[in-house]
Amino acid sequence: MSFDDFLKAASFTAAIAGVGISLATFIKTLLEYIKQGKLKSAEFFSNIEKELWQNPTFKKIGTLLMAEESDKELINIDLQDKYIFLAFVEKIALMLNSGLISEDIAHYMFGYIAIACYDNEAFWNDDKNLSKNDPYWSLFCDFCIRMKKVEGSFKYSKKKLKF
Repeated sequence: MSFDDFLKAASFTAAIAGVGISLATFIKTLLEYIKQGKLKSAEFFSNIEKELWQNPTFKKIGTLLMAEESDKELINIDLQDKYIFLAFVEKIALMLNSGLISEDIAHYMFGYIAIACYDNEAFWNDDKNLSKNDPYWSLFCDFCIRMKKVEGSFKYSKKKLKF
């Protein structure tokens, strides 16, 4: 083997090693990017869930929606509080529609309360000031109908309930 052949082989080997190192670095960077994206999604989701159960109004409405004999109290909830609660659920719907959370996560963590609200006539009984037929609640209603479909075929899957 001549010295020129040796140099060619060495430079070819160095080029292959360089490509390998670059590829490994790219893969590691990509995996870290994906991990950070999941972490941001988890933090954002955690803040949304915290908002639901730490906001006194939302907590009260959620508790009443889950209680059996709460119709009188739900009817008497301030209309503005109902609007804010419905807008909160619509925020979840927007996250779902934007692909920020999966349908399974939206259903598992928020679907039950949205469905309970949608189906509760006492919540909507407010002298015609609040109606599911109002076009401004279309996103809310669409989300609830979607969650009902998911609920009809829901089976727990650890693989589906993750960020």
